[in-house]
Amino acid sequence: MASNNAKYREAARLARRGVPIALELYRRWQSIPPETRERYLKMARDYANRAGDAYQQRRRGGPR
Repeated sequence: MASNNAKYREAARLARRGVPIALELYRRWQSIPPETRERYLKMARDYANRAGDAYQQRRRGGPR
């Protein structure tokens, strides 16, 4: 039971610290013009695709 209490305390601490940060990030994201948001999303998709391709290539034993 003691370990459960420690887990709950740690989760509560992380929530107290993380929620205000998440809210601020959301507020800033909403204040960005839609064109810029789309550009950032496109860049993130491209990075994710490149990472997936590199991962698949390494799994197949391709060049590093």
